[in-house]
Amino acid sequence: MMWPLITSVPVVSLYGDNNEGCSGENIYNCKDSYWAFDSKGLRDCYYVYHCDDAKDLYDCSHLGWSEVCYEIMSGGNLMNCMFCYGCWYSNDLEYCDLVYNSHDCFLCVSLNHASYCILNKEYSEEEYKKKVVEIKASMKADGTWGQWYESGFPVEDTLGAQDDH
Repeated sequence: MMWPLITSVPVVSLYGDNNEGCSGENIYNCKDSYWAFDSKGLRDCYYVYHCDDAKDLYDCSHLGWSEVCYEIMSGGNLMNCMFCYGCWYSNDLEYCDLVYNSHDCFLCVSLNHASYCILNKEYSEEEYKKKVVEIKASMKADGTWGQWYESGFPVEDTLGAQDDH
C-alpha cells in the first residue's frame, strides 16, 4: 500500500558538495572517486571510508594526506604503501603495522625512523631490494601475496567470541 508513495518521492542520491564524477555518501570536494564515504578532498580514489585529502587510494579506511596506497587501514602521510595498518609519515611500506617515519620496509612491526627493513631487520639498499623480490615471488607462488595474514589465534579464543548479552 505504501509502495506507490515510496517510489514516487524523490530521494537525495548523494549528500555532499563540490564533487565531480563521484559516488558515495557524505563526501566533499572530491573528484573521480567511486564508493567514497565520509571523506573529503579525494582524487581518483576507490572504495574508501573516512579518508581525507588523498589521491590514488584503493580500498582504504581512516587514512589522510596520502597518495598511491592500497588496502591501508588507519594512518596518514603515506606514499606508495600496501597492506598496512596504523602507519604514519612513511613511504614504500608493504605488510607493515605501526611503522612511523620510515621508508622501504617489508613485513615489519613497530618501527620508527627505519629504512630497508624486512621483518624488522635492516639491510643495505641493494640487499633489501633483492630479498623483497625473492619473498614476493615465494608469496605469489604459494598464493599469500595480496592477502592479509590470518591471526595466530582461533576466533573462539578471543574476546570477539564472547557472548555478553
